[in-house]
Amino acid sequence: MASPKKNSRRKLAEENEEKKEKEEEEEEVGKGTKENDKRREEDKQDEEKRHLKKRRKD
Repeated sequence: MASPKKNSRRKLAEENEEKKEKEEEEEEVGKGTKENDKRREEDKQDEEKRHLKKRRKD
């Protein structure tokens, strides 16, 4: 049977691994929102450019 010391080490290792996985998931979510924000900003600028082009034609 494993000693209590080994069990606690194993438990800590599992907890650390879970924390790492959770942090990685949060980072991925963060990346997605940053990409979406960037895309929205680009779309907004494109819309402004189109609007200005229409005004110039008139």
